[in-house]
Amino acid sequence: DGHGSHASALIIRYVWDYLRNIVHIICLPPHTTHKLQPLDVGVFGPVGKAWSKVTDDMLEDGFDISKKNLIMRYLICRAEGMKPTTIVSAWAATGLTVYD
Repeated sequence: DGHGSHASALIIRYVWDYLRNIVHIICLPPHTTHKLQPLDVGVFGPVGKAWSKVTDDMLEDGFDISKKNLIMRYLICRAEGMKPTTIVSAWAATGLTVYD
């Protein structure tokens, strides 16, 4: 999205010095992130949909919403949307390739 904090010289240097074999920085062309970011394309949507259903059901049932039960339910939604197969499919949907 072109925000300066995403690719600052400090972050790039840190990744190069300490995380070069773990983290890979990918720069995307401007105004393409909605199409090219795998998490936006195929992961956050299913998580958001599951989260909406869970919260709607909780409200409909008159369920007492607290930090403890809300976080537990969110983690279930997150686990459903962040399955390895879902993430790989999201990469494929963008046309990008995952390298091991």
